[in-house]
Amino acid sequence: MAVERLEAICNASPDGILIVDSDGRITFANDRVSDLFGYDPEELRGEPVEVLVPEEYRETHVAQRD
Repeated sequence: MAVERLEAICNASPDGILIVDSDGRITFANDRVSDLFGYDPEELRGEPVEVLVPEEYRETHVAQRD
């Protein structure tokens, strides 16, 4: 129930919200990410957050994220 409540709050937000686990995988993306990144939220689930980072910065992003 707590997860559903958190998702409802995030989906009601006018801002794009991503939740990323400790391995850098996207576990949640609200509907607003479609407008910001052009991906359906379900497409992003399970993907590394670096798919949203410009390719030239992806490697350094992983190091900074860790």
